[in-house]
Amino acid sequence: MKFLKNKKRLIIIIVALVLICILAFPYIKAEYYTYKYGEQFEDLYLLTNMISDVEFYRVVEYADTRAKVYYVESGGLTTNYVYFIRGDESEEWKMSNWETIWSKYGSASDAAWPYYFKDFIQ
Repeated sequence: MKFLKNKKRLIIIIVALVLICILAFPYIKAEYYTYKYGEQFEDLYLLTNMISDVEFYRVVEYADTRAKVYYVESGGLTTNYVYFIRGDESEEWKMSNWETIWSKYGSASDAAWPYYFKDFIQ
């Protein structure tokens, strides 16, 4: 009987750890990409001609010829995904598209994943 209780506990712990890993993976990936490639995208939000200043950003996806960056405008006014492309690694990044995910003015209704709480990011 004691063996079954321990087995149930072990299964619950394993399931909980798997769920935590699944939920944490996008954050870990974005932090890694930002650490490794973030400098390339630090000022590229200016290509949108709509975002005036950025409080923070995260590189959510990265490949040699495409990238997806999450920018949070200063003061938390808007959050945006900006998509970049380039022909090869020797070319400059060009903005291909951008979308406002959230706006303090209520003009967006999408959701971002991973979601970053601006108050907790320094």
